[in-house]
Amino acid sequence: MWQRIQTVWLVAVVILMALFVSQPLVLFTLPDQTHLLGAWGITDLSGMKTYYSAWPIGVLGILDALIALVSIFLYKDSTSRTFQIRLGTLNVLLMIGLLLYIAFVVWSYSSSASAEIGIKAWLALPMISIILQLLAVRAVLKDETLVRMSNRLR
Repeated sequence: MWQRIQTVWLVAVVILMALFVSQPLVLFTLPDQTHLLGAWGITDLSGMKTYYSAWPIGVLGILDALIALVSIFLYKDSTSRTFQIRLGTLNVLLMIGLLLYIAFVVWSYSSSASAEIGIKAWLALPMISIILQLLAVRAVLKDETLVRMSNRLR
C-alpha cells in the first residue's frame, strides 16, 4: 500500500484538510474590531462570540479528509480502483464547492459589515489538496491501465 505514490498523495490530502479545519482562514477588519473566519463560523479574536455560523466549511473539510482516508484503502481489485477514481473525482468537486462557499461567505459578510478582508495562508490548503487529489486519481488511472493491459497479454 505505501509503495504506491497515490497513497502518499492521499495521506497529504488528509493532513492538509485536517490542518485546514483547525486554522483561521480570513481576517475581517472592521473600524472598531477584528473578526476571524474559521471552519465553523466568524468569531471575534478570542473565539468566544460567534457573529456568523459557517459550519458547512468545517463539515466539507472533514468530509474531504474522510473521503481521502477511505480512498487509501481501496486498492485490492479493479472495482475498488474504479470506485477509488470516482471518490477522488467527488472529492475534487467537494473541494471546489468548499472554496466557492468560502468565497460566498467572505463576500456576503464583508459587504454587509463593510469590512476589509485579509486572507490567511491556510486558505491555500484546499487548492493544494485539489492538485494532490488529481495527482492521486491520475496515478490510480495509470495503475488500472497497467492491470488491464497485463490481463490482456495473458
